[in-house]
Amino acid sequence: MLGPDRPLFVVTVRVPYVSWEEPNNKEIHAFTERSENTYLIDWYGRSEGHGEYFAGDGIHLTYEGSQAYVNGIKEVILEVYRDRYGGR
Repeated sequence: MLGPDRPLFVVTVRVPYVSWEEPNNKEIHAFTERSENTYLIDWYGRSEGHGEYFAGDGIHLTYEGSQAYVNGIKEVILEVYRDRYGGR
């Protein structure tokens, strides 16, 4: 288990053509809203309308998509740590 002061970052999914994408993302949103020190990284929202992020299967990432994915994660983590620790 995480300690009480440890943040947890949870990433939404983009997996078209499967039935569990929407319910999983709803649960991820609900979990981050009700849980302390838990932060949403909304990959589903960030990747919306960006077909160039995905290979032909619509799931696996292109180089551009992998950069967007990593940058989205990094932005949220840095924002949380700046808020917590004053930009250290």
